[in-house]
Amino acid sequence: RPGFDNWRSQLDRRRACEETARRASAASQSPLTAIFKLRACTEVRAFCLYVTRPLPDGGTVHRRLIRST
Repeated sequence: RPGFDNWRSQLDRRRACEETARRASAASQSPLTAIFKLRACTEVRAFCLYVTRPLPDGGTVHRRLIRST
């Protein structure tokens, strides 16, 4: 019977195209995700280093504020 399995081959072809598209989509998104995560970590690290840097007076004002409260 010619053409009997034609619908199966069309489904297989479509499924193969969907799998290829899914793999290509995942591959294209993963480097960007890694870049965004790296950039976010760098920004958080820079902020934490800026906030927790030592005070120029050696922390004496901060110690006085803690003792007075």
